[in-house]
Amino acid sequence: MMIRRWLIGVLGWVLVAMCGVSCTSDVVAEDAGDGIAVVELFTSEGCSSCPPADALLGEIVKDAERSGRRVYCLSMHVDYWNRLGWKDPYSDATYSRRQRVYGKRMKLRGVYTPQMLVNGTEQFVGSDRGKATRAINAALAQKASAHVELAAKVDGQKVTVSYQVAGVPEDAVLCVAYVQKHAVSHPDRGENGGRKLEHFNIVRDFRTVTLDGAGEGELTLTRPKDTAGQVIGFVQKIDGRIAGADGVDVEQ
Repeated sequence: MMIRRWLIGVLGWVLVAMCGVSCTSDVVAEDAGDGIAVVELFTSEGCSSCPPADALLGEIVKDAERSGRRVYCLSMHVDYWNRLGWKDPYSDATYSRRQRVYGKRMKLRGVYTPQMLVNGTEQFVGSDRGKATRAINAALAQKASAHVELAAKVDGQKVTVSYQVAGVPEDAVLCVAYVQKHAVSHPDRGENGGRKLEHFNIVRDFRTVTLDGAGEGELTLTRPKDTAGQVIGFVQKIDGRIAGADGVDVEQ
């Protein structure tokens, strides 16, 4: 009888310990407060490995909408796949250059797709669900050091963005993007020829602003006609780390 009681006690202690670990992890992710996670996916319609990463980013976007967690997703379509038979209509050399800067900063051997980054510091294969989950939860558990507030006014394809930033680190910049919420494409050539491709939070315009002492200002983005989307702005330090972010929805 004593052995049985001892075993029950040990088992109860183990269950409490296990519950403590898992519940603490969940609470950190859901109640991070001031934590933010900026997720950048470098992708291409010319890359056969990219559709699973595009789908994962879509899941992350939808989870953030449901949970209210401060997760801001940007799908950046690079242009270096275009020479292989299919020109990605969302590609831009700007995003390829941005990816190469990350590669040099992180001392990677080269760039690749799909590549996902969280808060400018954690990088991994863009379809790796486990690493994405861990990186996002870790980012949300950290208090943002800069506070960003955005407002947007729409006039047709012109989106005027007002911003206010507090707690700006030295030599930091404000990156502002218009992201198209959703699109479907049907390539007839290249590695994804004949497939239906689905994209989420596609970056359609991207600007970088040098922040002055006031930390406030206004800029204009251009959006494709008849698209619903979001304006995302984030403060990025000179070493690549992202210190704060905000997002505002833009109706069609």
